[in-house]
Amino acid sequence: MNNVYLINGSIYHLVSFELDKIIKEDYNIVNINYNSNMREVLNEANYFSLDSSIKVIIVKNCDVFNSKNDDDSELLNKYLEDPNKSSILIFICDGVDSRKKIVKTIKEKYCYIELPKIDYKNIYTFITDYLNKYKYSIEFKASGYLVNVLGLNLDMIYNELDKLML
Repeated sequence: MNNVYLINGSIYHLVSFELDKIIKEDYNIVNINYNSNMREVLNEANYFSLDSSIKVIIVKNCDVFNSKNDDDSELLNKYLEDPNKSSILIFICDGVDSRKKIVKTIKEKYCYIELPKIDYKNIYTFITDYLNKYKYSIEFKASGYLVNVLGLNLDMIYNELDKLML
């Protein structure tokens, strides 16, 4: 089991699918919206859960992996040398500078997940795969209409597909 995850992507549904793969039902979940204070995040990660279950800390909008904030990077590097075994730290960000030391460390020792970019070549695959998961299908002309109306906004497309499946 990995204790640290870095998810690089901004599409809500794809991030949610990845979180569902990581998080089990009996985990305690703590959501933190990162506001440039890594000390709070790491203090939460170092606390032990009272009921001895695994604690998951989800840190959204974390800019440590693509900014020049070296103090927070050093704090996180220090934590990654010996992370708390009873907590899972999940960072969600949009854009990663793969030259940074902290990103290289996570790629080597922990789990790095890069979500695919959406373009007009693969949007139809996402639509058909999403519907196939629920045993539905769609004609290419209808999926083309969705893409023409909603563009490449996969979250809005998934919401419309959910409505159609109802």
